[in-house]
Amino acid sequence: MMNPEDFIQAKAPQLAFYGQAALEKLLPESELQQYLWDTLSEWAQHQYTGQTNSQFERVFWHLLFELHQLEHELEHLCQDTKHHLLDCCSYLCGAQQLPSGCIGVRPEVVNC
Repeated sequence: MMNPEDFIQAKAPQLAFYGQAALEKLLPESELQQYLWDTLSEWAQHQYTGQTNSQFERVFWHLLFELHQLEHELEHLCQDTKHHLLDCCSYLCGAQQLPSGCIGVRPEVVNC
């Protein structure tokens, strides 16, 4: 079974790819949102618990949350926000220093 760190490491390059493509207007919003929901659904299936363990994971969840929250505004982002999100994408691909202001946390899986 995959542990949370393996999950994040496996999904981070994909999230960075989808994020960058969406920010550069190369991907329809619907495809980005489908990827984000699929990722959250897969995370929920594993029923991981505990706190975010690393800066890398914090950036992952921060980027996923921001892309989801800004889904209908991606074309109209200010340059600072767009650069911040692109920096997060680069960091997840290993090409950049840790971006500032990333406070992502693991989503809690609630069983109903």
